[in-house]
Amino acid sequence: MRAIHCDGNWERDLSYFKDFPKGKVIFETDGMTDIYKIKEVLGSTVCIKGDVPAAKLVLSTPDDIYSYSKKLIDDMGTGFILASGCSIPPNAKVENVKAMISAATGR
Repeated sequence: MRAIHCDGNWERDLSYFKDFPKGKVIFETDGMTDIYKIKEVLGSTVCIKGDVPAAKLVLSTPDDIYSYSKKLIDDMGTGFILASGCSIPPNAKVENVKAMISAATGR
């Protein structure tokens, strides 16, 4: 399995990634590309990773993060990897990171 991280908005060029072997690539963006568009175009080809925006981890409440994360998990379906949309910023609220993890683990 290979992981690809793409910064910026890739919506216009997502179809190029259809050429990757099915089930061999983890595709992650930094939040600039609509994750629902990624699922629409590449959902049957790649494993999608993301996309809790870094700003949400800093500015939102734990309840907001939990709800957002849970919705992503439900909407993206099997094979989805919940993660921050790039990296977890150093000023992220610890309780927000815990809420994201809680949504993923069901605890």
